[in-house]
Amino acid sequence: MKVKRPAGSFRVMVISAVIAVWTTGIASAPVDGMLRQATPVSTLCDVVLAGGTPAVDHTATEQSAFDPSSPEQAGETGNAADYEFDLVFIDAMIGHHAGATTMAEIAIARSERTEIRDFAAKIAETSKVEIDQLRELRTAWYPDADPVPANVVTGLTDEGLMTAGAAGGMGQGTMTSDLGIAVSRLCSDEGSIDLAFLSETIPHHRGGIGMARLAAERGEHPELIEIAASIATRLDSEASIMSAWLAEWYPAAATGVADLIVEGTPAA
Repeated sequence: MKVKRPAGSFRVMVISAVIAVWTTGIASAPVDGMLRQATPVSTLCDVVLAGGTPAVDHTATEQSAFDPSSPEQAGETGNAADYEFDLVFIDAMIGHHAGATTMAEIAIARSERTEIRDFAAKIAETSKVEIDQLRELRTAWYPDADPVPANVVTGLTDEGLMTAGAAGGMGQGTMTSDLGIAVSRLCSDEGSIDLAFLSETIPHHRGGIGMARLAAERGEHPELIEIAASIATRLDSEASIMSAWLAEWYPAAATGVADLIVEGTPAA
């Protein structure tokens, strides 16, 4: 399966900086503190919208960046083979949940529907709890580990997307570039904020489901396997609820989002 990677832009760099706030301090700073330092929703939207529409590069590659033989692992970017899977998963899922929290908090502030605002609040709350759990495991198992290089984290994200059956378009590419595009839609005054939230969050959840399923299969620590299975179940349930809303409220858009998910994806 080919993975499409959106190209960089000013908007992507802004989101990358926000992600850095969350991930740079993983080894030492409390997660709640990192989340509190994130750019406020209004400021984030103002900066993102000032950057213009991000360009999308549809150049594709057949190979997951998590493959240690991938050219993307060369040089200073980091070789996936040098990092324990559990550590990579923890850093990748913390970043994934940080992105989900960003999208959810924008939806809480801007959504037109009570259902979406309440649902987004639950996503944000649960994601922060799970970030705390993952950070506790990281501190216990890898107290001196530096943050896993971005290309290694992105590689696991890509593999998770493929595991979950994301076929192309939304949900494909690097964590920061995908989040930049998603935030730009959520912050835009054009179109429905609720449609943007559903159509961006469903594929994002699918990527998390894929990573969690991989961790349930490959994890070394029983505690991580248990948490990963719980995350997969939670994200799958939420994605199903959002898919039902999308089909009910925006049936024309639902077909396009459904095309991103390959039917028959194995259960965890």
